[in-house]
Amino acid sequence: GLEAAKNLEKMASANRLEKQGVCDPLLSTESGYTRMQNTSRIGGAKRVLFNYPKVEIPFRSGVRTFAQYRYNPNSAQSPYIETGEGGEYSGGLYVPLLRGLIHNEQSFNEKEAKFGEQIATQTFALTRLDTLLRAGTIYWHWVAANQKIKVSTAILELAELVAKISG
Repeated sequence: GLEAAKNLEKMASANRLEKQGVCDPLLSTESGYTRMQNTSRIGGAKRVLFNYPKVEIPFRSGVRTFAQYRYNPNSAQSPYIETGEGGEYSGGLYVPLLRGLIHNEQSFNEKEAKFGEQIATQTFALTRLDTLLRAGTIYWHWVAANQKIKVSTAILELAELVAKISG
């Protein structure tokens, strides 16, 4: 009934929020500390410190932009490329060339969720109106039944009066 329609409306709203979350900014980072063999001083250890934070912002068009910072000082002989004390800054765009530009799956899913939310709102309104209609119909049937009882009681009293007078 009405409660089920209200729950459907809430679920559609939650689904829309979930689909819109695809375009939320993303923060990722890879950080670490490694101790490895020093190739310039045999038997000695070399410390490798690295940190690669990255922020990515996806757009509804399918394009994603990113900015990142890479920090890896004093590790020229490690598998991690040295950046020096200042680190490296970079940024860029990911643009889908063959499929997914402008009309991509995420934007279609978001539009579908928005329509689903509108449909659920209309379904709730229709269910509410239907409930009010049924309640009104039941009320007026009850009023009519009460009037029938009053008329029947009046006819019975009249019949009893006629029977008393004539007999």
